[in-house]
Formats: sequence, C-alpha cells, structure tokens
Amino acid sequence: MTLLKQTLYEHVSINVKDDYAAYDPVRTYNFSDFCTFEHYNYRSVTDNNIGNNPKDHPEHWIEWGISNEFAQLDLRSSTRTVWNPTTAINPADGKLVTVFSVKLQNTLSLGNVKGGGVHIILKDLSGNVVKSYHITSYIRPYSNNWFGYYFDAFTGTASTYVSSHTFIIPPIEGTVEVTVDADVDGEASVGYMILGNRVYGGDSLYGARLSIEDNTLWGK
Repeated sequence: MTLLKQTLYEHVSINVKDDYAAYDPVRTYNFSDFCTFEHYNYRSVTDNNIGNNPKDHPEHWIEWGISNEFAQLDLRSSTRTVWNPTTAINPADGKLVTVFSVKLQNTLSLGNVKGGGVHIILKDLSGNVVKSYHITSYIRPYSNNWFGYYFDAFTGTASTYVSSHTFIIPPIEGTVEVTVDADVDGEASVGYMILGNRVYGGDSLYGARLSIEDNTLWGK
C-alpha cells in the first residue's frame, strides 16, 4: 500500500474562471445572489446584504460548493474543475491548463479526468523541460457513480475518456504544467489533483478500507 499526502494548495496560473464574481464588500447583495469567497461559492439568503463577508456572517450566506478554479484541489472526485466555452478565460484555448510549483515532490496523481488527452510538462527553475508525459489513448467512459466507473462497458470514441493517472516525477524545484485537451463535447475537466511524496504504508489485509482525507489548508 502506498500513501500520498497532499501538498498542493495553490496554483501559479489556471485558464478558467469561477462560476461567480468575487465577493465585493461594497456591493449590495439580495436574496439568491451569488459570489465567490476564499475558494468557495456562496448564496445570499437575505436582501440588502452589504459588508457581510460570507465566512464571518453565516446568517447572511449559505455555502454553495467549491469554486471552479479550486475544485480539482479539494480531493473529492465528484467536484471537478471544468474548462468549457462558458468557464474559459479564452474560449479559443480548447484545453484546461493548470501550472503549479513543485519543491522536490516525486508523485503527481490526477483523478476523474475527462477530455481528449493529458499532457504533463515538468520544468526546472530556469524553464528547461526536465520531463514530459503525454496520454491520448481512450481509457473508459465517464460515469457519475463508482459502480458504473469500474463495471460499465467500455463505450465511446478515442477522443473522449475519463480516468485516473499517477505519474512518478523527478524530485526537482520548478513548475509542472498540466494540460487536459477538450473532448468532442468541448469540455476538459479534472476531479482531483494530488502532488506529494509517496510513502510505503505496508501491506493491506483483505477487507481493508481506505478513504481520502481532506488536509488542505482551506478545506472544510
């Protein structure tokens, strides 16, 4: 059994935007207005809601889920960072691109990926490419439930796939660029992205159960 602790909490850049505008302390929000605050979406539950930030004033707001930019970092495969013509900063990109820093970590794991291909480019601090990975083959169809993900028949075309991948990367200081090409539906998305150092956790016994624990600095 191999253990992998999340060390990825922020990205250097990403080419998607959140579903809602950032919270504005001078704006008047009314019932059912939305905003994004500290990586989460919120819905106003009162009228004339002004100067009440969502984190400190739960009587005025209800949490409405993780923001689009950070959905791939919350360790839940059911929430996804999505690139499409609506969420894209530049719709002409045709892909989801996330860049983040690495500091001697040796493992990168992606889960619930949907798109036409995955490309990983690892660069040192001077911008030189140290290692790259490219996956374009079809893996399995998208499913909204774990049983379907593992047991449904393989269907679809070679230009759309969903899968989980773990990459053993050289432990350097620099950046990693993760690109997911849009599929035939014009969408690219990632359910979760984990960066860390893998540790051998011993042999697991029959019937053992595992889970993903949210240890992010801003996790709920």
